[in-house]
Amino acid sequence: MPIAFFKTLEPVLSQYIAEISRDYRISKDDAFDRAKKFPADNGNQYCTDDPALKHGDPLYRHVYLYTHVGVHANLIDKAFCKSRTLHALVKNKLDGQKLNVCSLGGGPGSELLGLVKYVERVRKGDSRIELDFTRIETVPLWVESWEALVRGLEETFGATYGIDRRDWPVVIHRSFLPLDLARVDDFLQFPTEFKEPELFILNHAVSELIAAKDLFREVFNHLVDRASDGACFLIIDRNQPKVLKTVEELLNHKDLDNLGTITESTNVDGDERASTLGEWFELMWRRHPKLTWKAFFTMARKNVSSI
Repeated sequence: MPIAFFKTLEPVLSQYIAEISRDYRISKDDAFDRAKKFPADNGNQYCTDDPALKHGDPLYRHVYLYTHVGVHANLIDKAFCKSRTLHALVKNKLDGQKLNVCSLGGGPGSELLGLVKYVERVRKGDSRIELDFTRIETVPLWVESWEALVRGLEETFGATYGIDRRDWPVVIHRSFLPLDLARVDDFLQFPTEFKEPELFILNHAVSELIAAKDLFREVFNHLVDRASDGACFLIIDRNQPKVLKTVEELLNHKDLDNLGTITESTNVDGDERASTLGEWFELMWRRHPKLTWKAFFTMARKNVSSI
């Protein structure tokens, strides 16, 4: 039975609302009253070219998890379902081989959750993958949420498959690099780091960097230059003309083969129940997590013949 995104998120969010209430010296009800203000404010910010998001507030970061991680993870799962290239990449590793993935910005843990659910969908018997997953974030504070989500996922595996990691469908080896996605000099300090990934994921990262698109293009070009032959680049984002145009410009690299774009307007899988978020779902009244999307998937691959 594949993991459920919201059910996996629930213990992570419940733990943190208790800790935030204690740290702020406020009641849990007061913490939720503050939390309710973020979704509307952030929704307006996401529509701007340079969103002013309150990453420094731990309550904001966990409201982001509540609001966006489930739907963004579902988009990752959908992308793997729809792409023969991504399906083959996973299928060829299910005999216990290592799959190396690098995720750039977006949402902390969405990409990992979506990939894990897809592995559970397609694996046969006791087949498994060793997943080496690197997360790159401009905001270092996201490391706390990233680590919490990974722990929550591993606790779900332990409860479902037992404590022996060899029985898990995915064994996760994770790392976190606090690098500025609009500053190529940060990436130049890692001359060999980006040769290993077989898949780079940009999940709603481009839309957040529209205002700095020229600087981000330098970073993206550097990653393509450093990537190994055959490395894949998966970009998922809002289906808006401005975002699509920026992505087309990014993929106009001499060493990339553009494998095409799929647009989609739908909602999360039927087995996902937002109500399993427990008290968050109940107390964030009229501030339910996102369940629908208007998005696109774009795939590109580095030419095998490139030097």
